[in-house]
Amino acid sequence: MGNKYKDYAQDILTAVGGVENIVNVSYDTVRMTIHMHHAIPSTANEVTQIDGVASVDENETQLVIVFNEEVKYVYQQLQLLMDDAKHQEDTNHDAVDT
Repeated sequence: MGNKYKDYAQDILTAVGGVENIVNVSYDTVRMTIHMHHAIPSTANEVTQIDGVASVDENETQLVIVFNEEVKYVYQQLQLLMDDAKHQEDTNHDAVDT
């Protein structure tokens, strides 16, 4: 699996406002759906510019991204980035508490 999927995932994570703005992420054959806490006006435009993205449909706090490539690899990389960010947040929180 190439680094491009990680790059796509990082670009998506940045466009949606980071891990803290994501409620849920799911995917099927060609689409990834991201539910967000808050809509960000530039999100759809930014995501459309990412290589590998065929189209983006935005509805309030839901973003549906259609990919030209294997969506499951982008999804897996996004999950890893989210897990890393949450782990980092927990580690930082634990350090403040001690």
